[in-house]
Amino acid sequence: LAKIADQEAELHRQVDKLHFDTKDALTIGERLNAALQPQVLETEERDREALLDAMAQASLQEVELRELREAEAEAKKRRQREKKEVQDRIDDLEDELEQVEAKFNKVSAEQER
Repeated sequence: LAKIADQEAELHRQVDKLHFDTKDALTIGERLNAALQPQVLETEERDREALLDAMAQASLQEVELRELREAEAEAKKRRQREKKEVQDRIDDLEDELEQVEAKFNKVSAEQER
């Protein structure tokens, strides 16, 4: 019976020691957490700022890309318009040439008679 009582007392001491060690570990964990919290907050803030900067940069690049595409479309339309104007002028000059040739042929024919 004494042996059982000693074992029970030893178990109680071990439980008390575990309870104290657990409480001590929790206290250390809380102190570490409190000590690291400013660094965690600072890191989170830096990460958040970096993300916002990256988003802003992506937005600017998107705007620049859209502007470049719009400018390219405008340039293409302008080239097509200029090409059409040149072709229209060529057609007009060819018509004038045909009229001049017809008059020339008519005058030449009259002079031959």
